[in-house]
Amino acid sequence: MFEIGFWELVLVAIIGIVVVGPKRLPEVVRTLGLLLRKMRRTISSVRADIERELDLEEMRKLMSDVDEPLKKHVDQLNQSIWQAEYDLRQGGKNLLKMIDEPPYQEPPPAAHSVQTDAEAYRDTGIEPADKSSSPEHHHDDAAR
Repeated sequence: MFEIGFWELVLVAIIGIVVVGPKRLPEVVRTLGLLLRKMRRTISSVRADIERELDLEEMRKLMSDVDEPLKKHVDQLNQSIWQAEYDLRQGGKNLLKMIDEPPYQEPPPAAHSVQTDAEAYRDTGIEPADKSSSPEHHHDDAAR
């Protein structure tokens, strides 16, 4: 990670002995070791968090790619449902109007004038036969 060579370590050890002294040097080295371990753990934790965030970002991107078409389909379904509901409500209103209206009644027939047989024949241009000349009347007269 730091790529420290042998001669750099020797130089740091000499400076440490001069600055800290030979008695306290092991304690300082132990403390530096603990700090380095904590720093490495923190760095690896941050690295893992960043990788997790990147994975989450990729997942969010995938989710949004999938989410958009789904939202469009849901909107279309909602539109269809609303249209069907509107049509049903209109049909219900029309049905209620039909129920509330009185049923259809045929208008009363126009007063027809009763035509006599003579008027009916006159309209056709044929004259009625005399009742006395009809065979039925002759038969009835003979029976009497």
